[in-house]
Amino acid sequence: MFLRRPGNYLTYWIRYTILHVLKSRVLSISQPSVPTHKPT
Repeated sequence: MFLRRPGNYLTYWIRYTILHVLKSRVLSISQPSVPTHKPT
């Protein structure tokens, strides 16, 4: 299926990569900021 439609695979891979990067970025930003900065 992937060989038949490389476009679908590319779109899925790009989507997965973007989601993974965003998730890791949000986690790395929110985790250290929780104990150091308390919401007022």
